[in-house]
Amino acid sequence: MTDRHEKPKRILDNAVKIAAIFGGIAILFAIWFSIQFAKSKTKKEFDSRQTYFNSIHQHFNKEFANNAYWDSVKLEKNTYKAVYNDKIYILTYATRKETFNDQFNVQTKSTARPDLYKVLNTAIEKYNNTSDTTYVAQLATLCMNPLVLHKMTSTTAHAWGITHKSFFNNKSVITLKYDSYLDKQGIGDKVFPKDALLEDQLPICLRALNFNDSTKFAVDVLESQLIDGIGTFKLYNANVSMNAESIANTNVYKVLVKLDDAKSNVYYFEQTFPHQLIKFEKDNLVFERAAE
Repeated sequence: MTDRHEKPKRILDNAVKIAAIFGGIAILFAIWFSIQFAKSKTKKEFDSRQTYFNSIHQHFNKEFANNAYWDSVKLEKNTYKAVYNDKIYILTYATRKETFNDQFNVQTKSTARPDLYKVLNTAIEKYNNTSDTTYVAQLATLCMNPLVLHKMTSTTAHAWGITHKSFFNNKSVITLKYDSYLDKQGIGDKVFPKDALLEDQLPICLRALNFNDSTKFAVDVLESQLIDGIGTFKLYNANVSMNAESIANTNVYKVLVKLDDAKSNVYYFEQTFPHQLIKFEKDNLVFERAAE
């Protein structure tokens, strides 16, 4: 009687073990397949990101952000000051190289995954001495293509309200979600044309230019987002040109970004790598780099 019951039990136990083994193999295969698919998908997507701005990327050094300088410097921080009448304007840029993952698009805690990529992550602060308004932004540009703004968040904080904006790059089309404290703005979203630069990223991405006096090109530029409310989202069809100069015994490249007939920005970059920005002119203000 006991043997008669034990035999089916052993058969059942063996069947369960076999099923468990095959189940484990199936799970391992599914994990392996998922990883291979993720690698394939990630590589294909990353390869396409390298060709965004196809009409102008030949004017840029695509290896600019992959240079060993960014691994050695850890954090590059520069402060610029402009004075107009009694107002003092301060802009600070702090940039470091970080590793993001493509699942959450933030700095990764684990490097044992296939969807990793490098960014130059820049924190920007803007304020002046006559206002209680603070403007901050965090923007990440892809190391594989210094033209590509991967994402940006900006916040304008007043005593009476906060405006928050979040930009994200989706196949070189910038999408925006915003929440403004101002009436007739409120909560909303917007999509911008393909291959547009943000004015706020110019001090970073223009450093990657293949500097040449004969280089000229046109590119769409979205007006600065370090402003009150959401603004008008004006998109300029800008023209970029450059030439070599010397300022206070420093050899520089002067880059003119002509936004329209009435508005131009001028940036002065050191000729030696990593082409740090030493001075710029915008909105009728001249910003000089302050000594650290």
